[in-house]
Amino acid sequence: MKDGKLWICTSHGIYIADTETLGIEKLTVHSRWTWDVAEWRDGSLLSANAGGGFYYENPKTNQAIRYVHDPKNPKSIGPKYFSWRILVDKSDRVWLGTTGGLELVTLQDSSFTHVVPNLIVRDLLLESDGKILIGSGTGLFEFEPTTGSIDTIATGVFVNKVS
Repeated sequence: MKDGKLWICTSHGIYIADTETLGIEKLTVHSRWTWDVAEWRDGSLLSANAGGGFYYENPKTNQAIRYVHDPKNPKSIGPKYFSWRILVDKSDRVWLGTTGGLELVTLQDSSFTHVVPNLIVRDLLLESDGKILIGSGTGLFEFEPTTGSIDTIATGVFVNKVS
């Protein structure tokens, strides 16, 4: 976080830890297993959740929006919605790594674009040139957001953490 505090993702939502006072308080309305969290430009939180899809939450107002798959809406989050990672890039685009692939989230109209389908995305890392490294259950890939191209870095290896 920008103010030196820490987010803690737990099986009961997101908590915030103050490193100066050593205090811990619950930050989110939901109580879902949370794998990753990112802060949006307005101070709200975006979270990737096990079996719970994707959350947009405003801690100041205690309001939360949960996004889950809607088979009648092709712009909803993918059907394999176990979410692992969230990445907000330098252009304020929100990328969500799921068990069904990489999704581009458009918060303004609550839509999801299935950018790289059929890939278990375990981790995301933004490179200095704007490309995104994708760690998956089958290897390491590099995604170019402006062109939509994806290059294979390594296959046949399980990449759980990219750093």
